[in-house]
Amino acid sequence: MRQTFLGIVACIGVLMSACATSTTAQPPQGSVGPTATPTLSPTYTPSAAMPITLPFIYRRHNKAVTSLAWSPDRTRIATGDDNALVQVWDARTGSPYFTYAGHRVVQGGGVFALAWSPDGTRLASGGIDTTVQVWDARTGAQQLKYYGHHATVLGVAWSPDGTRIASGSDDGTVQIWDATTGVLALRYAAHQNAVKQVAWSPDGKHIASASQDRTVQVWDAATAKTVLTLSDPHEPFFAVAWSPDGKRLAGATGYDDICCDNQATVGKVVIWDATNGKPEMTYTAHTQQLFALAWSPDGSKVASGGDDTTVRVWNATTGATLGIYHGHRKTVWYVNWSRDGTQLASASQDGTAQIWRLGN
Repeated sequence: MRQTFLGIVACIGVLMSACATSTTAQPPQGSVGPTATPTLSPTYTPSAAMPITLPFIYRRHNKAVTSLAWSPDRTRIATGDDNALVQVWDARTGSPYFTYAGHRVVQGGGVFALAWSPDGTRLASGGIDTTVQVWDARTGAQQLKYYGHHATVLGVAWSPDGTRIASGSDDGTVQIWDATTGVLALRYAAHQNAVKQVAWSPDGKHIASASQDRTVQVWDAATAKTVLTLSDPHEPFFAVAWSPDGKRLAGATGYDDICCDNQATVGKVVIWDATNGKPEMTYTAHTQQLFALAWSPDGSKVASGGDDTTVRVWNATTGATLGIYHGHRKTVWYVNWSRDGTQLASASQDGTAQIWRLGN
């Protein structure tokens, strides 16, 4: 279960340097490729309209891959792991650029949140050491460390104009702060439990936050006034995503360890009208709880993944499953579309990140 995986921030930690460090290398030349021939046997069950090209598998992490983000220009991927390291690598060849080691290693977890700035020049990362760190996406040089949270940071999102960052935490708050100075702009504290993920609306006016309190809350990014509260009577929300046009909102559910038993629930994705909160559809094809959720750039499809180890691609209007990817052996934590919508990248507790292409 993700709660067990994340754990409680332990008192024992193996401290790395208090300053950010990075193992840097020149951008790769030539044809340096994957480190090993894939030993997994990825399969994909497609509809006739959506075949799959066999994936590239990135294997340079030696711990669970707990976060993933694709650069806006589609050339690079950043993946965070349970060693509190972030690796930035070439999305086409798998060749590494550098490893960012600015986060402190704490027993029980590592880097759980990653996001590229809209212009692709910076990355923000958050994790179990309770900090959010902003660093240069080309060199790994740390630019800013934000200390506003007092528990694990689980979600980070840049404003569309790249000037602010929203961060969500196990401390139950979402905080918006200046991406250059780290100065806090406002704090949203309406959730009653841990905030698992945050998403900024495409127009920059609202933020959606998914919480273990069994709600997704939509609120004004300038005033912190709650606009909508979308709830489930039994299951907490672990992921949230806006449709590209900002008119709909998707939330994924998982296991509730704050209630009354230890039985995993069957995860689902609920899609609401983002203007009035009216439910439009519920996707229930997964067999276990969900952590990964991403809307395709054209708004027609959603990809979701979780404890059943699959990534499912499905129609965002009808809920029809378009394909099922079986490449991972353990929980899928993150899934991310390429900007042109032709490829998906997924990160897993099995220690791999995998890229696969939809269509011919």
